[in-house]
Amino acid sequence: MPNLKRILLLLMLPVIGTGLYLEGQSYDPSRVVYSPRGSSGVSQTIRIKGFTQSGHVKKYTKEDLYEYIDGHAEYFISAGFRELRVSEYKASPAEDTPGLKVELYDMGTPLQALGVLEDERTDGMSPIDVGQQGYITEGLVTFIKGPFYVRVLGYRPDIPLTEVAREVSKTLPRQTEDLQMLNRLPRMGTPLRTRYYREAYRGLSLLNNVLAREYDLGGRRVEVSLVEDRGGEILNSLLGFLKESGIKYNSLTSEGLSLFRIEDPYEGNWYIIPSGGYTYMVFGEVGPAQLTQVLREVKRVAFKTLP
Repeated sequence: MPNLKRILLLLMLPVIGTGLYLEGQSYDPSRVVYSPRGSSGVSQTIRIKGFTQSGHVKKYTKEDLYEYIDGHAEYFISAGFRELRVSEYKASPAEDTPGLKVELYDMGTPLQALGVLEDERTDGMSPIDVGQQGYITEGLVTFIKGPFYVRVLGYRPDIPLTEVAREVSKTLPRQTEDLQMLNRLPRMGTPLRTRYYREAYRGLSLLNNVLAREYDLGGRRVEVSLVEDRGGEILNSLLGFLKESGIKYNSLTSEGLSLFRIEDPYEGNWYIIPSGGYTYMVFGEVGPAQLTQVLREVKRVAFKTLP
């Protein structure tokens, strides 16, 4: 009898092995995050007071982001996307479906996260004090902290999204990089929009990693942009490009700063202002009063922020 049991067990081993193999194919392990912390040092389980996580945290990379946001994945990838983690929550285990979702996009750098935050901002979204910068609208809070662009979605009107978003922000690590370039932008008039251009600002391949803000200055729309240019190489390349393209420019001094006035047949008249290791550019409806405002702000920022 013992021999018969041994024989039966040996005969069953291939069947058991096949069953285990097939069961292992019924889920996608790359979708489920098991380690306590990810590559960015963020806890894989974001605990939110009053809510219980529903299911596992799902992870998406450049290769499969389209499975989550089909039709919009290319935008995120071109903006520097590295990884997305999606968590869903219930207010009680008895709920049929999750009422809360948190999407955590690792965009690589704070400026790239800022660029996405501003690009994804829609009409009707209001500024909110969450993370380093954020916005709120019905059922949605978006914010950035360090390299992370975060979306907090509530599917019930009674969910306190602002408080939830702040809890999520606290779980993110202290940013090793901040948004110092934002502090270099002028504080004047009414800011209308801030954008980050990872590459080819205004179609020029030599202008990458540019931060730009549009203002209303006394009824005129003016855009001020800046790029880090410690050695002046970008400035020299830009002036060289203008010369080769036959676009006239002249140098002048105003408000104690040296600048260039460009007579551009395509963009109209605009200005280049080198200051404090950055190259500023000023476009739009720039009259003498608007230019003076910009120059005074650039000068103030340079004296205030330089070490």
